[in-house]
Amino acid sequence: MAQDKGLFKGALIRVPARGEPRVFVFAFNPERLHRRIDTPAGDPALRAPRHRIGFDLVVDASDALADGRAHAAFDVLSQLAALESIALPPARGEALLFAWGASRLLPVAIASLDIAETLFDAELRPLHARVAVELDVRESARGLAAPWAGMVRQRDAVRAALAERGFALSAAALDRVFG
Repeated sequence: MAQDKGLFKGALIRVPARGEPRVFVFAFNPERLHRRIDTPAGDPALRAPRHRIGFDLVVDASDALADGRAHAAFDVLSQLAALESIALPPARGEALLFAWGASRLLPVAIASLDIAETLFDAELRPLHARVAVELDVRESARGLAAPWAGMVRQRDAVRAALAERGFALSAAALDRVFG
């Protein structure tokens, strides 16, 4: 994925009830991020609005090719595989978080990934891919649904895992999810 200095970072973080989080960090400066909020009919005190976020990720081997790395196509394949593994349904007690920028962190579920692979090498490995990502924000009528609220160990593990990958997330963003 091109890591242009003008790009910010985004991340999807799989947080287990115990153990270390798995993190997929990506360059993130989308041309468009769309949010859709559907308000269901009925008693608003009993029903939370449905909130969906969508954006496109671009996974590209052009930086690796420019640097002369012979296996640049494997960069694209490995990034797509990592994204697909994060997208698997969570095990019981696991959560998925979406972070973008330094101050936004939300519990989400991946509604869909639409992957278009293009520009192939001689062995038909993709050199470029565009992934349309749709996320459902996990909210309840009372606010963010965070069954792991107050779990300091997971909060610290998420912060450390992101920091290892050069992603700084504000304490306020972490507090919003972990309490």
